[in-house]
Amino acid sequence: MASRAASALTRARQLLAGHETLIGHWHCSGSALLAETITAGADYDVLVVDMQHGLIEPACAASVMASTRGAAPFVRLKDCSPAHIHHCLDAGAMGIIAPLINTADDARAMVRESRSPPLGTRSFGPVRAGLLSPNYFEEADAAVMRWAMIETAPALANAAEIAAVEGVDGLFIGPNDLSLALGVPPSSAPTDPRVVEGAWLRGAVGAGWRPSFPLRAPPLTPPHPHAHPPALAAIRKAAHSAGKYCGIFCVEGSVALRMKQEGFDFVITCTDLGIAGVAAKRELDVVRGTAGAKGAKGGY
Repeated sequence: MASRAASALTRARQLLAGHETLIGHWHCSGSALLAETITAGADYDVLVVDMQHGLIEPACAASVMASTRGAAPFVRLKDCSPAHIHHCLDAGAMGIIAPLINTADDARAMVRESRSPPLGTRSFGPVRAGLLSPNYFEEADAAVMRWAMIETAPALANAAEIAAVEGVDGLFIGPNDLSLALGVPPSSAPTDPRVVEGAWLRGAVGAGWRPSFPLRAPPLTPPHPHAHPPALAAIRKAAHSAGKYCGIFCVEGSVALRMKQEGFDFVITCTDLGIAGVAAKRELDVVRGTAGAKGAKGGY
């Protein structure tokens, strides 16, 4: 078993190499204090700073990454532009989750920008990352993890080719956008058989599992041409067949546990905004006696 005290530079890689599932928290708010509070009280393996949909600017992201207690700091990039990738790595990201990777060429470009010459084209300037290790320059190319998001119909069709790209460590599923691409409403806990493999869902519901959030029944639209076999299983198979890892964003711990049991290597349990809203409503319901009443759901 990998040491849970491994350095920030290598912790995530060592855990995966030891056949442990990475368990992550998704950070959207930009509050360094909230990130520190969560990672101080919960032994997450990874904290993902969401720069695509979170309200987070570069300086803020650096502060959030610096505040993590033990959790390896990853960034979900806002895009795959060279300057943005370089900036996030210089700020101390030890993993990047790249959105809208649709082709193997997209994946190769992402990998290239995350590596220093001669392997890539990353410009040198680790203004904060250099503090992570006295040997950061020598270690970073091998230590940084690179995840390609699969969240569109072209990406689903090209998942095997994307997974095969040298330097891509894993595929990471964005279930909301993937659901939209397959013609069903966005969901971080998808239930449509075109999106999930039916086995775990039927078994979970049969055993009495119900999510703690409302599930909307998707419309019965015609099957998407790339939806067979079901998307989550197909993406996971593509990653594992290439000797790579597969991760997925989940809306809550019960969903993350099911995905872990299905064989995903990296799962997200919740977002900071999501749990703040749920916890605040729960305590208010205790006082008002309104448990079970529907309320606005912040975050995603």
